[in-house]
Parts: sequence; structure tokens; C-alpha cells
Amino acid sequence: MFKDKKTLKEALGFNALQKRFDYRVRRSNHTRFVTICKKRDCQWVFRAGKSRNGTYWNVKSIDFEHTCGDNGNYNVDFHRVSSHVIGQLFARKFVDPGRNIRPKDIMTDMKDKHGINLTYNKAYRSKDRALHCVFVIRPVIAGDATHLKSKTRGVLLVAVCKDGNEMIYHLAFGFANSECSKSWTWFLKQIHYVILRPELVMIVSDWDTGISNGMRAIFPNGAHGICAYHLAKNLKQHCRKRGDVIYHYYCAAYTYHVEEFDRLMAELKSIYPNVYDELVEVGIQKFSSVHSPRKSNARETPTFLTNVADQHIKERVLALQRCEIHPIDFDRFKVEDQWKEAIIDLEQRSCSCREWDLDELLCIHAMTVQTFKGMPINALCSDFFTTGWLKQAYAMAMNPVPKPKVWDIADDVRTRVVLPWKKND
Repeated sequence: MFKDKKTLKEALGFNALQKRFDYRVRRSNHTRFVTICKKRDCQWVFRAGKSRNGTYWNVKSIDFEHTCGDNGNYNVDFHRVSSHVIGQLFARKFVDPGRNIRPKDIMTDMKDKHGINLTYNKAYRSKDRALHCVFVIRPVIAGDATHLKSKTRGVLLVAVCKDGNEMIYHLAFGFANSECSKSWTWFLKQIHYVILRPELVMIVSDWDTGISNGMRAIFPNGAHGICAYHLAKNLKQHCRKRGDVIYHYYCAAYTYHVEEFDRLMAELKSIYPNVYDELVEVGIQKFSSVHSPRKSNARETPTFLTNVADQHIKERVLALQRCEIHPIDFDRFKVEDQWKEAIIDLEQRSCSCREWDLDELLCIHAMTVQTFKGMPINALCSDFFTTGWLKQAYAMAMNPVPKPKVWDIADDVRTRVVLPWKKND
């Protein structure tokens, strides 16, 4: 059982690579997928289809074993192995930030282990898929658009993330005629193409219907959040002279505690019910940190911490002296600071205060347990805040562009006329 057709095809690609056979697609549509062996005298047939409720894809039947030989039927230029499959095959090797794997290394490895000749272009794309598979930056993408004022007009669509030092990491940009559902769907489709685990992605944007429609079409299982700042600007239209309303909204949006969120929202409902109703209509999970559907992706093998993470820990070291710890079992602890108490679960890497879960930086309670057990100061931090992953995020070379007078422009490009976009086109 597979969640979609793409996952099914990737699994078939892995199987074909391992068993050394190539295949041809006989039929492929929105409900059926049928392939046959590349060798015409082989009787192997693979059939799959969509489930009756239209949710999953199932393998219906696999007729006969391959009769085309024990050594496989693909040649050295095996086309069915995609860059997605190779990227997932090499993803584990990219987890170690100290290893520098080049496209040529991938070409050599595929030739030695699988007998397949890869082009440099496919090896380069495979490396890109592998890097995106391990998420060297947090999978939270902010998307927005700005109108271009030049003679070409149109809009510039952008997608950015934050690296381990809380700096802006430019992920993608594109040009479109207007900020509409069609443009955002195309743009998000390009981003989806290079992300191997789209279900882990959360996209944050303003309250634009175009990007919302694009999210539902391209990232149906991904989380969609509304930017707290843009949402506050919309709320100010209803209560321009009510600073206390915006204050309650921001406090509710950024709190880590469900009880405090409920209290602030109840107060907001009593002083300005129209704003409360609008926030409920938007969706609590879209602007509230404590109700965010995004889950922590912390791992177990961080190296040295980035400047932001290191400073975060140093600011909380003195407060450790005022905390009391009470072991519950080997992995769970109750920690009391001067304001509240929390339960730490080391196996789940979670704290009931929710700060560690959401920010993926240690809260005071997790730091107390870490010190109590004599663990290294960076043992429980997310890999996203390590210097190794920060370097990996910027590992791809960005060569400088020379001055225009030394550009080697082909004649057909030099003579090509590109007209500015017109609204009536």
C-alpha cells in the first residue's frame, strides 16, 4: 500500500535497481499503472491501481518471474533509475557533515556497485535530492511575492528558510505574470520536485488565497501557517485604536502553553468578539505556536553548536541553579523552576512546556535534565543548530558572475528579441 502514485513508482524503481531489471510502462493514468519487462519475450507484468476510496495505491498483481536471464535485463545506461531514487540511496551518506560527496563520487559508486553509467547531470541532480532528503535546514518555508516595477512588470515569487544561525536562507525564486492560484501552484510544484519528504514541510505565508489553493494542490499533507505579522495587519483594520487587542493576539500566538493560550483567547473574545471570530475562522493551528501541527525533527548526533544556539544555552545556565529535578523513571523527569513545573521525556525528546518541541532549542527543563545526567551540553540539541549542518547548507558552490563585457553569448541568444509582458497577453 502506497500513499500516492509517485511513492509507488519510486518503490518500483528501487526494486528494479536491486534486482537489475528494466521495464516499460504499458498504461498509466489517474487510477491504473501497468508495466511490463523491457525484453519483449519476458512474461513479467506489474499491475497497480488506486484504492476504491481514492486514497491509496495498491499493487494488484505481479504476473510471473522474469524469464529474461539471471543477470538482469538492463544495460549500463539504465534509464529507469531516477535521480529521486539515487538521491534516497545516497541520503544517509550526506548525514555526516564532514563528508564531501561529489557528483563524480556518485557516478563511480553507481558504476562499481550497480554497473550503471550515470551522466554528470543526473549525478548532480541526485546529490541535490540527497541533500534535500536529510534537511540540513529546518523544513519551515516562508513564501511571499512582490510586484516588479520594471518595464517587464509581473511579480517575483520567493521562498526562504532560516539556517542554524537564524539567518535568511534563500531557497527558490520565480517570475510570474500575477500573484494568482495558477502562479503559486506552478511555483510550489517546482519546490515540491526537489523535496523528498514533503509531508514534513510547513509553509508560512500571508493570507493570500492563491498560495492557499497552491498548498492544497501540491502539498496536501503539509502544514500551512499564516504569518503572525501579516495577520496582525489584517486585524488592525477592525480595531485601529485598540492596542490591547493586538497585544492579546501576539501573546496568544507566541505562547508555548495551552492553558495560557485559552485564557488569552477568552479575554480577547470578551473585549473584541469580532477579532476572536476572525481568528477562529482563519484556523487556530495556522497562527498559534502551541497548536502548530509541525513536529520536532531533532536527531541524536549533533556536533558543535551555531552561535545562536550557543548563546541560547549560555543565557540559561545561571537559571539551572534554581531548578529542582525529580526522576520518574530512566527517561522521564519532573523539573520545577521558579515559575512552573514540567515533565521531560528523553526518549520522545519532548517537554510539557512545549518550548523544546517547537523551537528545537533546549528549554531550561531539558538543560536541567541534561546536566543531571552528565550529558554533553549539545547532546539534546537539534542537528539544525549545529555548525556541521550549517556548513552543509552552504556546501554548494556559488561562483561569481563575471562582468558583462567578458560574457560569451551565443549568436542565437544575442539576436533573440524578448518583449516585455503585457497584461492583455
